Amino acid sequence: MLMLIYKILQSFVEPSVFIGIIFVIGLFYFFNNKKEGKYLIGLGIILYFLFSYGPFTNFLLSGLEGQYDKLPSERVSEADIIVIFSGGGISSQLRVDEAIRLYHLKNKESRIIFSGSSPLSDYGEGQLFKDYLIERGVDGEDIEIEDQSRNTYENALNVKEIIGEKSFFLVTADSHMPRSIETCKELGLNPIPAVADSQSVAVNDVLDYFPSGYNLYNADLAIHEYLGLWFYRFYY
Repeated sequence: MLMLIYKILQSFVEPSVFIGIIFVIGLFYFFNNKKEGKYLIGLGIILYFLFSYGPFTNFLLSGLEGQYDKLPSERVSEADIIVIFSGGGISSQLRVDEAIRLYHLKNKESRIIFSGSSPLSDYGEGQLFKDYLIERGVDGEDIEIEDQSRNTYENALNVKEIIGEKSFFLVTADSHMPRSIETCKELGLNPIPAVADSQSVAVNDVLDYFPSGYNLYNADLAIHEYLGLWFYRFYY
């Protein structure tokens, strides 16, 4: 029950969702000639500009990203297992690309485990990326798909059942790495962080100060991760 409540809360506290709710309620009041409608619409506009403003979303992400670096080539001898925690869509692809880089740096002498599932694909995200890995030179016998995990905790738990306490390269997004590492260590795993991608955007000219949907997406991602960290520490 607590997990269900968390999932619902996690959805509603993301800026793109609660700002939309504020707008809808504001419009309802506005068209019913109530002054509260103007205030709610104004609040929605202010919040939209705030959470889609590059420097502010970078500030939110700064508490998550930058704690770990992209794994340098000289460290590839530290483990023979590469584990990918799936993230869905383009995020998963960037993680798979990093796993491919590590695999080839090790001269194909390693094993790749893709952990996670996607309810949006009948074929299965893991199988899709297995095909992608093979197309890019990874031996099919070196790939294992773990497609039962629905969240980060289950990723770590199911990977532990496969590899035990062996050291492994953990490939996931920069913003997701703190929660992933903390969860793995809580379960007695020995992850070596291998950051796949970062979301922070460079602010180089005046146009970067304008609101954008990408920045709003980053705000959603940051809030999602902070809430996940707090919940995991309390629940698990």
